[in-house]
Amino acid sequence: MEDFVKYGQWIVVVISLLGITLVSSTKPKTRLSGYIVTALGRLSGAILFIFLDLYAFVIVNLIHTFIGIRGYLKNKREGIQ
Repeated sequence: MEDFVKYGQWIVVVISLLGITLVSSTKPKTRLSGYIVTALGRLSGAILFIFLDLYAFVIVNLIHTFIGIRGYLKNKREGIQ
């Protein structure tokens, strides 16, 4: 469990930074991918916080996951491919 938290936190950081980088792109396809990567980063953060019993952070990360998926679906419907 300790190793999961020790190394898992860095995986969450890398995924989150990649998501932010992709979402800030001016290229529509890259930005669209960023929404999914952001959702994945936030979901992995929520899972990590469950193990740490930090439920307020779980809720915030799940909300960010929802927002990332919603952004992806909204942009996909508007024809960004």
